[in-house]
Amino acid sequence: MLGVGYCFRFADEKKCAHNEEERALLGTFTSIELRKALELGYKVTHFYRAYHFEEFDSQLFKGYVRMFLKIKVEASGWPPEVNSEEEKKAFVEMYKSRPKRDGRVISQDVPKNYEPVQQKGIIDNNLNVLPFGYFE
Repeated sequence: MLGVGYCFRFADEKKCAHNEEERALLGTFTSIELRKALELGYKVTHFYRAYHFEEFDSQLFKGYVRMFLKIKVEASGWPPEVNSEEEKKAFVEMYKSRPKRDGRVISQDVPKNYEPVQQKGIIDNNLNVLPFGYFE
């Protein structure tokens, strides 16, 4: 949970004049975040919905996240210390060989380009990634 606004930034200097409703946070939080907030003295005034899953699956979004990590790495361009063609090849090999990359290969020919990162993926009810589109 994140406190925002003028009063939060200067909490030590003066008392906040906002009422509880004005200070309230509305958002989507995991059970871990909620538990920590309660531990720190936050109060839950409204609870709208909870999703409970019988089983935990660490593989569910793994491919999805790794795909976007690859896109982000390519869109960011070469690190400042990578200049020569040999260094570029070594960087690509290092990226591919890392344990959590599933052998994904980044392209050596991609210039710094943020457009692919600005695209959105939509997940349907079957948790399949659908085609990309641009935000309008």
